[in-house]
Formats: sequence, structure tokens, C-alpha cells
Amino acid sequence: MMPAETKIPKKLRKAIFNNPKWILHDSELLKHLVIAEKKYDSDKVVDIRDVIVQKTNLDLENLSKSHNSAISAAYENFLGVSNLHRCIINILDQKTLLGLLDALDTDIGKILQASEVKLFIYDNSLPEVEHQNWKPLSKLEMIKLLRSAKLSTKKIVSLRSDKKNILKANDSKSQDAKIFSEALLSLKTYLRKDDQAVLLLGSENEQTFNQNNKTDYLNILAKVISHQLYHFLIKQRSIDE
Repeated sequence: MMPAETKIPKKLRKAIFNNPKWILHDSELLKHLVIAEKKYDSDKVVDIRDVIVQKTNLDLENLSKSHNSAISAAYENFLGVSNLHRCIINILDQKTLLGLLDALDTDIGKILQASEVKLFIYDNSLPEVEHQNWKPLSKLEMIKLLRSAKLSTKKIVSLRSDKKNILKANDSKSQDAKIFSEALLSLKTYLRKDDQAVLLLGSENEQTFNQNNKTDYLNILAKVISHQLYHFLIKQRSIDE
């Protein structure tokens, strides 16, 4: 048993109990304690080398997680920019309205991991277009869609992950679609004063268009699509006339 005169004073012991980091974070003190254990070779001395090893492993694990997180974030940022560039090039390559609708349904939808694509549009003089992704709305229907999506001139992109999604509410053909997240892009930016259009992208993955995700690249994409849509509508109207 340890002699009374070598015992740690109660106040100091209590302070160490309340602040174990004083020892665990002091490498020099830990080193001396290990040396003392070897010197006295007593079963009364706690072997804290395991504690040191565990702490080191934990520090390495936390460092690894931070490193992996940083790499992941950098990759996601690069992936977002890369996807944006690919989508823009694809949109600018289209020569007709039908070509744009096809691209949204195939290449662009695939790039953005969207399993459902719809272009809701309102106009007093819409051209005749037959396409599965082209859905004309009445003025009242468009107003309701914009309100439910909370889109405006300042907010042109809205993300949501909800099983009661807008796609099902506005398209009877999509009632059985397994859509758990949506991105709604207002294409009003370059359209005529009374024209309104909303591009809806639906995904089976709740995280694809999660409301906590950033929308910077989708904002840019919405403006590019709006610009092309404006020119195609003018061109299509001139053909119909």
C-alpha cells in the first residue's frame, strides 16, 4: 500500500478527476508515468499505455474523417461545376424546342440524376407541341404551382424532399412514380412579360434535391434554359403562323 505521505492531496486528486485531459493531453507526463511503471513493476500502478494507444488511434481516426470529408466536399464542388458545364453545352447545342425537350428528358436528366422531367408552361398563344414532358397549364394552375413551389423573381429554384410532391399533384400520369425529392426551376427570367414556365426535376433519391442542398448551379442552369426556351418559342410561333 502506498505510504500516507506519498498520497496525492485530496484537492489535487479531485482536480485531476475533474480534468483528466491534464494528463491525457500531456505527452511528457504520460511518458514519465510509463517509465515509473516499468521502474516499480507494481500491480498497483495502472497501465495507461493502452489509454495512450487508444487516444492516438482516436486522434488518427478523427483526422482521417476530417481529411475524407474535405476530399468529399472538394469532389462534390467539382462534380457540381462539371455537371453544370455539361448541361449548358447540351442546352446550347439544341436547335429546336423539341430538341430541348428531348435533351431535358435524356442527357440533362441523366446528368442531374432526375428520373422524371416535366416542363410546365403558361402562355396566351402557346405553339402546338406534342411531347411527353411538355405540359401546358392554365393561368390559375400556373399561379398555384408557383405558390406551392414558393418561386418568385428573386427565388428561381426551389428544392424539396416530400412524398407528397408537386409532380404527382400536377401530372396524373405520374401518380405511380416513386419521386422523393424535387427541384423546381423558374424559367421566367428571359420569357415575355405574361409567359411563365417551370421545369420540374424529380428523383427517387431523397438526397438528390434535398432542401438543404445549395442551388447555385441550378440557378445558372435555369437562366440558360430560360434563354433558349424564349428563342425556341419565338421560332416555333413563327412556324405555326
